Amino acid sequence: MIIMSNFEEITGLLEKLNHDEFGTWIIDCDHKGTTDDPIHLPYPEYTEAVEDFITAVYEFGRNNPGYELNRYKELLEERGIRNIADVDYDTLDAQGAMALLTGVVRVERFFDGVILAHLKAGNIQKIIKRLKEISEAEDAMWKLVAKDFVERYPWTYAKTYADRAPHEYYVKKELDEKGQKNFVSFITVIRKHGFKAKFWGKEHTYLELDGRYYWTMGEPIEETTILNRCEASDYSVKDGVMAWKGTA
Repeated sequence: MIIMSNFEEITGLLEKLNHDEFGTWIIDCDHKGTTDDPIHLPYPEYTEAVEDFITAVYEFGRNNPGYELNRYKELLEERGIRNIADVDYDTLDAQGAMALLTGVVRVERFFDGVILAHLKAGNIQKIIKRLKEISEAEDAMWKLVAKDFVERYPWTYAKTYADRAPHEYYVKKELDEKGQKNFVSFITVIRKHGFKAKFWGKEHTYLELDGRYYWTMGEPIEETTILNRCEASDYSVKDGVMAWKGTA
């Protein structure tokens, strides 16, 4: 199950994309159209907001391999989607929405103006609006999902750090199949809802949940293998720096 993904780079552009100015067609009027002086085919010059949208869609695919957007055509076929204009946006799931946006952006490489046409028709805006709805629903439930995960499996106490940075940890490979999937989802929650602070000179992203801080060592989500937690009451956080309250 895919949950808790960060769509903010895309949904944050919705307001800018809710207007009539998306780009301008560039028509070649400087050449004759002869063999020696061919005319360049018309192409759209997009606004900064549209260019940011294109970049955000590509970056989402790179940063969220679990969505499998490299096979967006199959994802759309699995959902019975053949035409973007006929989509039931109220029931569209996050993976399907991102598959649609990925398809539009990639097709633009072969057919200039596809993105412009869908923006003018309002199709792209409807998909982004749906992503925003999904994101808001996730935000409302992330604590329930997170609490279930951290209470389901036993934690290992880090004995070697007991006298200078007491904490516990999960090892991803030691969890069952469901646990490993939820491990990835929980790390996504940390990256999305956490705060940054330095500990021993290195910055990490921490999530505060029910009196504890959760964090990883900062590797890409899919490469993260260790999840740490500590008692919030054992540490102080001031001016972006976390410190243990104990004495070594």
